[in-house]
Amino acid sequence: MGIISEVKCARCDRKYSGFRTRCPYCGARRSQRGKHAAENDNTKGKLLLGIIFLVVLIVVVIVLVISSNNKNPSRTDPPASSSLSSDEGVSSVEGTSPAPSTSPKASEAPVSPSPSATPAASVNSIGIYYLGEEKEDVTLSIGEVIDFDCEIDPEDAVDEKNIKWASSDEDAFVVLQTGEVTAIGTTDGAELTVTAGGKTATCIIRIY
Repeated sequence: MGIISEVKCARCDRKYSGFRTRCPYCGARRSQRGKHAAENDNTKGKLLLGIIFLVVLIVVVIVLVISSNNKNPSRTDPPASSSLSSDEGVSSVEGTSPAPSTSPKASEAPVSPSPSATPAASVNSIGIYYLGEEKEDVTLSIGEVIDFDCEIDPEDAVDEKNIKWASSDEDAFVVLQTGEVTAIGTTDGAELTVTAGGKTATCIIRIY
């Protein structure tokens, strides 16, 4: 069924489009609606159906277009930010990979050699002194207390805390690590020793 109905010319009895006001064959003017090609032809009804069909078609096309856009949304990547950030002293643009750091890692940092310790001076000589004189044999009485000194050459070769005093007979006398000797018993001869820097000096202590 065509959208535009045809009419028959009242003069030549030929069919032509209902849009025409004259017959294209004989030129006769169509009177009112003219003579329809078919008695049951409804021009207005067909025209209305055609319009409805076009509207439905347009709606369907619009729906399809919208649905297609929703399924495949266009992606637009956001522009990279132009703000700068500092990463380990190297400026980089946000949104881009930061420039590799050129600073050495802590584990790769050059190790500075530790200064070598100054070797301690060796002790040349050591002696036991009392009142400024070196002693090798001293006689004491029971209960007497005297302070001995230790002299080392060179003087700064050994720290004082590394000087060790000792008594060979603590029943006869005792000695403190300061060099102080206390006579507590008789003896014909006990040894007082002092050691420092691998050197040892000896003094005989006699107590009566």
